Amino acid sequence: MTVNIQYVGFKSKAIVREYSFLLRESSIEPREITFTILNEAFRAHGVLARCAGPLLTEAASRDDQLRGRSTENTLSDQRNGIG
Repeated sequence: MTVNIQYVGFKSKAIVREYSFLLRESSIEPREITFTILNEAFRAHGVLARCAGPLLTEAASRDDQLRGRSTENTLSDQRNGIG
């Protein structure tokens, strides 16, 4: 099965940035997934805002666990060292 992840864009809000992607698989309709990152993460860890989209695309492309699971569960698992 081939999975294509397309970066759509981001919205900068007061506390977070929301990065949107389209997840396309040949057997199902495209669906939108959103990664929410606290603005503090950019200041505390030195990640440049312009790098977040490509970094998230690369991470999502490598993560086969994304299929069939909610984004929130996947991110929570990664934070806790599961998966």
